[in-house]
Amino acid sequence: MMPDVNALWPPNGAGSDGGDDDTDEYDSDSSVTTINSDRIGDYFTVRHGRRFHSHGNSPYPLPSDGIEMERLRGEHDGFSLLMNGSIFFGPVNQVLANDQERRKRVLDLCTGQGVWVVQMAPRYPHVKFYGVDIVPLATRYPPLNAQFEVHDVTEPLRWPDRSIDMVHVRNALLGIRDYPRLVREVARVLRPGGLFLSREWALGIYMADGSSVAYAAPGAHAFYQCISGVLQQRGIFSRGHEIPGYLHHSGRFTQINARAQQIMLGDVDDDQSLTDLGIQFRNLTLQWGNAMRGMLLDSGRTAANVDALLGAFSHDVQNVQGLKVVSYIVHARRNNFV
Repeated sequence: MMPDVNALWPPNGAGSDGGDDDTDEYDSDSSVTTINSDRIGDYFTVRHGRRFHSHGNSPYPLPSDGIEMERLRGEHDGFSLLMNGSIFFGPVNQVLANDQERRKRVLDLCTGQGVWVVQMAPRYPHVKFYGVDIVPLATRYPPLNAQFEVHDVTEPLRWPDRSIDMVHVRNALLGIRDYPRLVREVARVLRPGGLFLSREWALGIYMADGSSVAYAAPGAHAFYQCISGVLQQRGIFSRGHEIPGYLHHSGRFTQINARAQQIMLGDVDDDQSLTDLGIQFRNLTLQWGNAMRGMLLDSGRTAANVDALLGAFSHDVQNVQGLKVVSYIVHARRNNFV
């Protein structure tokens, strides 16, 4: 059975909004149905010993199980440490400042477990937060000003034009075949002056000194090349560094700010805090590689071939000094035109 793609999670009565002030026309949209607990299994399937989403049209390749959620939580915490405890970037405080005339709203696309929403909602109690994902993974007991929904973000969003103050997206590229279309849809729902935030990984691994990673870490390089090829077979061509260009060419955004955050893997000389982070992200990178095993097997490769690729990748990530990964951070404001 194909699960509902516009559904409210948790069911009404569990973590529901508190008070009339928290309920409005956006919460009671007739296109949104409630997920009953006995329907949760419809959203998942098990392959290769891991649990994945069961949505037939989505190319998203990573699992949706406890192991993956733990990895994503570690990534979230690691990024927060990199940003001195913050979980956002850009002029968020300005955009979400309390407005006596209306309630402000934030949409978190590809929310996963909803960790970002759960941490943001208490900081901005006057703001309504919506977390959206293709599967119901978020807590059953969200903050009173937060609501989680199941929706395929490659389809039109249910919110009206110019109704959202901020859209936050991260780790979405692997599930989106047409990112420019998503940019247009985000622009549609954002109010003029609204804020778009994005964080995506570069699909590669690099040497910090600029030397050839293909020479220094051939196993890791070959693994990423293989992943890139399989993603292209699934229709995934967009890369994190291209997002600022998508925003610019849409004609709907201004004040486009982009930064490539360099993250060392493993030990960092004479800096224990960076070494701790480097070890954490090295472990997260290894876990990400293992999470890609299912996609590689689905591509037709033999288990022996996939295990050899993963073995060489893991060896290099654990033993080659000077490796880094890159995370692309973007924020932009919705303009008043188009």
